[in-house]
Amino acid sequence: MTLPNLPYLIDEDGAVKLTESMAIMKYICAKWRPELLIRDPIMFANAEMISAHIMKLKEVSTIPCY
Repeated sequence: MTLPNLPYLIDEDGAVKLTESMAIMKYICAKWRPELLIRDPIMFANAEMISAHIMKLKEVSTIPCY
């Protein structure tokens, strides 16, 4: 799926097109450094939960700047 947004990543001769920072970071990690990914499902879920809270905090704090 192609979304008009920055940042973006085009990989594998255009076969992979990504936007959104978190998706790009997770793709890069999964492709080149999979040992950095959390394998324990409970730790993974907790990390995702914290990530969602951080993204919400970022959103709430940056939107007034626009």
